[in-house]
This record gives sequence, structure tokens and C-alpha cells, in this order.
Amino acid sequence: MLKDHAVADEWVPTGTDFVSQYQDPHRVFLEHNQEGLGAPQISAPVNGTVIAVGVLADRQLFDLVNAGAAQSTITLRLEWSAVGERLTLDLVPATLPLRRYRTLAFRIGQSTEAPNPAGQDQDITLVISSGSRTAAIRASTLHRLLHPDVAFGGGKIVLQSLRLPVRHLVRLGIQPHDLRSITFLFDQRASGVVYVGDVQLSN
Repeated sequence: MLKDHAVADEWVPTGTDFVSQYQDPHRVFLEHNQEGLGAPQISAPVNGTVIAVGVLADRQLFDLVNAGAAQSTITLRLEWSAVGERLTLDLVPATLPLRRYRTLAFRIGQSTEAPNPAGQDQDITLVISSGSRTAAIRASTLHRLLHPDVAFGGGKIVLQSLRLPVRHLVRLGIQPHDLRSITFLFDQRASGVVYVGDVQLSN
């Protein structure tokens, strides 16, 4: 499995849709969603709070692959109905081991639910803040959030890995040792639903 999905651009046939599900074994979770059902929270040993503005945020056991039964892993479902709604992970910088890791990674995918237009990519903005500096990165610049293939059955939700290099954040003025917040800003589509497996720091 490729760590950098962009490498495949050189040899994958033009017009082929593909996703990355790479997860590095060296990682720490900022939010893994396995603490329990209900509202999301920051995962230990990292400290912080999760703030939802407008967006419906709910952790449940979902049937992501239409297998007829819920999976055993808890997933965070985010649904928005207006531009500007958001979910923010407010972090305590002293509890983040960011200097040891080179990547901020997100496992995320869109569903076939009605708020997502059939056959269209979904998109959101990731807003990263440290102290007085803030950087906004469109998710689509990291990887396409493809609509599930529904040629057979109801379609499967694929949790893709979006990998944001820490060095890119540094170039945008973000200080890794003072990372304060990560926001999922829903400003690219008027409505939608995405599922988030986790947010992690990795290599």
C-alpha cells in the first residue's frame, strides 16, 4: 500500500478513480472515537475538547459496507445543512507529541445519503491553528472524497486516508509545537454527510 498516493499518478490509467487507505504503524490518535457512543471527544493521552457548531456529530456503530449489520468499530458521522457549520478539535499543545511525527492524517469518507449529490465528490476545508496563525487547506487538495460506487447494492463507504505533511503546515506559518485546533469547516458544499474514522499524527 502506498504511503503517498500521488505516486500512483504516474502509472494508473487516466480516468481511474482510486483511494488511499494507508495508515502508518507509528502514530498517536488525537481522536479515535472508540471511547463510546454519542458525542465525540479528544482521545487520551491528548487533552482537549470537541466543539460542534451547527453540524450534527454522532458516534455510532454503523453499517458502512452494507453488510446487513453494524460494524464493531465506532465511527463519527458528521452531517451539515448550511455553509459554515463546523466541528473543531480544541487541543492542549503540551499534550501533543507533534515533534516526533511528520504527518497529520484523517480517515474520512462520504456516504450515499441524500445530502451528498450522487456521483459527485464531496469537499471540506481543514483549518489548522497555532497561536495567532491559521492555515486553511481544502481536503480535495490532499485527495478526492469520492462518492461511493453504487453499481452493485447500496454502495460502500470507504474511509480514505488524507495525509497532510507537517512540513507543509510549517511553510504556512503553523508552529507544530503550539498546535491549538483542527477544524472541519463545511464551506464547500451547502449540505453533506461524511464519516470520520479517526484523526492521527503519524509518520
